[in-house]
Amino acid sequence: MSIFKYFENPDFESMFNVVKEKVKNIMEDELNPKTKYALENTNLKFEKIYDFKDINDRKIGNIYSVKLQFADKIYENDGILILTPDENGYFYNGHRKIYSPWVVFDKFDEENNSSEDHFSEDKNQEDSKIMNLENSIILPGYYLSIMIYLIGIICSIEKTKKKNNEKKENFVELSLLNQLSDKIGVHIFKLYIIKKGKGNDKNLWVKIPIFFEPEELNYIEKKTNPFKVVYPSEQVSEIKRKPNSTQKNILDMLETPESEKIGLNLTLVDSKNLSYDFEKLNFVNKSSEITEDNSLSYATKQIPFLLHSDGARVLMGAKNLKQSIKVTELKNLLFQQDFPRALMIMNLSITVHTLPRVGIVQGRASP
Repeated sequence: MSIFKYFENPDFESMFNVVKEKVKNIMEDELNPKTKYALENTNLKFEKIYDFKDINDRKIGNIYSVKLQFADKIYENDGILILTPDENGYFYNGHRKIYSPWVVFDKFDEENNSSEDHFSEDKNQEDSKIMNLENSIILPGYYLSIMIYLIGIICSIEKTKKKNNEKKENFVELSLLNQLSDKIGVHIFKLYIIKKGKGNDKNLWVKIPIFFEPEELNYIEKKTNPFKVVYPSEQVSEIKRKPNSTQKNILDMLETPESEKIGLNLTLVDSKNLSYDFEKLNFVNKSSEITEDNSLSYATKQIPFLLHSDGARVLMGAKNLKQSIKVTELKNLLFQQDFPRALMIMNLSITVHTLPRVGIVQGRASP
């Protein structure tokens, strides 16, 4: 079953509770008692009203009635549209076909009071941390942004004051969830936190990629876009970028860009054993065996002579295959060669922008 089938009618109440617990654990030592109490005692209700379809009768999402309640403070709106992906992982909004990369969420960044452009960071603590998937939440950026926005409302309850038009404002505040379905690119979410003690207010923030429009240069890019995984922080130590055992058979450890995003932009493995655990909001692979079927992404699997290629060459190959374009007037080859069977997975009707030369030398493929 496609992993995106799990999100046809997701349990947002359960999703919210898992994210809320993660946020509480991240900020446990900093929250003042009132905000902590609000997080622990807020009730969220998502009631599905009907399927929402486009003019072609294609389902693109669900309409929900959403109610967020803490004590006598109530936020309620019965017209919230939340998009859902098709079986290939693509969302549809109007005339646009979009995808939402998976986001690894394990922390907030902290904003200094002195400047919005400088952020405090415990370097010694950061240097000791790997990208531990077992202690992280992995959600499509769109759904993670919904959860973080709702938690932001809870964190702001303590500083809000009652007004005459409070009920109307609470309706409008929830209706802003609908705007997230139109967000293309990355959005920064800030949580206002009143820390323990006086004079220690601060903002926590997280940068979340929400939606992107695919280029779809070829069938490889088209298939793999919804399987992209992003760690949404660039100020990380080198050890955070390196592969580790928690990524085994979840992320392809060979496919990552050769840029400042190395180790932070990754791809899910293309494995029938990969499934999604809604109780933990994370991935599980039923097999621990390291094989081509369990450990590699779709793009990496397309590289011929994989077993005879070193890591750098595989990394480059997976990236370049996604940049290939279709040849419109393909001519017959000027020479014929009995290719090894492994090479037959290549589609000879596409070529890479840089037009690499492939030499067949004693069973090795070299650009």
